[in-house]
Amino acid sequence: MKKVWISTLLGALIMALPTALKAQHLDSLLVELGRRDQQVRRETGPMLLSKSLDTLLMAASRMEAVDNECRSTLYPLLDTLGWPKGLSQEANKAIWLIIQHDSESQRKYLPQMEQAAMQGSIDKDDYALFEDRLNMNASRPQRFGSQTVVLNMGTEGMQIYLWPVADAERLDSLRHSVGLQPIDNYLSIFENAYGRKAIWDPSISVEKMDSLRRGVNTVQMKTNLKVFNEQ
Repeated sequence: MKKVWISTLLGALIMALPTALKAQHLDSLLVELGRRDQQVRRETGPMLLSKSLDTLLMAASRMEAVDNECRSTLYPLLDTLGWPKGLSQEANKAIWLIIQHDSESQRKYLPQMEQAAMQGSIDKDDYALFEDRLNMNASRPQRFGSQTVVLNMGTEGMQIYLWPVADAERLDSLRHSVGLQPIDNYLSIFENAYGRKAIWDPSISVEKMDSLRRGVNTVQMKTNLKVFNEQ
């Protein structure tokens, strides 16, 4: 509650600043939030492939703590100011990252995200990833094949699965339309980064994937790897 109050006060103070100073302060603040969002994911990424449940829980706890701090700063600003205009590309990306990593708030900020995409504040591929994650979190097929889940398969260790897609035959065409690389190239990034490739089995339905997630002892983490360090 204290953090939310401080963030709300910060938003009011920013509103009182001259326009030029307001934009400069907001930009710097948002860039720092984006840096923290990515730093904790770089630090905890290797931990997500551990066979130790304690290690997985530690990684999830660290990520959750940083995410909550970023959200408690960003959301009062968005609720007060809307999506700020005149931001740098890095600052706009920071807003996208933080919302994209919060399944509970994605639908609330979907209108602002759609408007930002139409105005060119965020790229088409960023919006595509946001849409995919929103669909996955709602247990629906994704459209562009950007989202994966990491499951703890016990003695088999961690396994990465591509979340089911709506149209497997047109997947590469849809990815190309928003500037995403072919799916095979995308899956190979996981092999290079983690030593294992994400499994894409078009025969696995959303219902089966949900059942698989419920049936294993795991900390469920969602990723996207448009660029490896933008998770």
